[in-house]
Amino acid sequence: HSTLAGRWYPADAEILSKQITGFFEKAQVQPINNVIAFILPHAGYQFSGQTAAFGFKTTDKKYKRIVIIGPSHRVPMEEVLSVPRVTHYETPLGEIPLDVEFIDRLLKYSVFQNIPQTHKHEHSVQIEMPLLQYRQQNFNLVPIVAGRCSLETITKAGAILKSLVDDETLVIASSDFVHYGRNYGYVPFTQNIPEQIKKLDMGAYEYIARLDSKGFLEYKRRTGATICGYVPVAILLSMLDKPIEAKLTNYATSGELTGDFSNSVSYLSVAFSGMW
Repeated sequence: HSTLAGRWYPADAEILSKQITGFFEKAQVQPINNVIAFILPHAGYQFSGQTAAFGFKTTDKKYKRIVIIGPSHRVPMEEVLSVPRVTHYETPLGEIPLDVEFIDRLLKYSVFQNIPQTHKHEHSVQIEMPLLQYRQQNFNLVPIVAGRCSLETITKAGAILKSLVDDETLVIASSDFVHYGRNYGYVPFTQNIPEQIKKLDMGAYEYIARLDSKGFLEYKRRTGATICGYVPVAILLSMLDKPIEAKLTNYATSGELTGDFSNSVSYLSVAFSGMW
């Protein structure tokens, strides 16, 4: 059952559909062939729904299985990822069946656990679901919530997932990018704020474009960049190799949308094309 409806997106199915339709109509994108993965933002739809649509709209492919990896915002977890032991998730747009078989396979590995309380209120995974329902029919979902993980755990989780996905699987790493301002305890600069934020975000994107999981984690450590979904992003990058290509499909900031950069969150959508 959706704990986000009415707060992060409209609870009414018709209003929600209309809002999502608006996002997709506004998103002018070049189609991309063989999209196998995305990085997408996870703020409330009024902030980042448009950026997410710029990503999703690049592919018309129908996927049988969609894996979403999001960070745990509420439940502290160390060196572990959690998958739910339920059969369906629900949003105002209807039910989504979970890929129970795939989840069972993940649970054979100790790095994947079932920690029920992590899933109930985790917006980073749930926020993507109505957008998926709008674009895709008949898919099974694999929701994964990631704790804080070392490079070793990230690489292990990536290798396990890579061994199980196929060409009808889409993987989404859910992450917002730089959280700037006193609200987030991150004020590395006070001049030219929009430009400086963008520079930090694009510095992170350079490692993403190179599919460099280790470099991306090192960049985050070096700059202190407040990228909440850095573990899901690093897991996804560890699953990808050249000649897979990354394309930045949209970049936005809440500061731009509200006209106030004293606190700002960045949103990127990135599409990855190629073969697993």
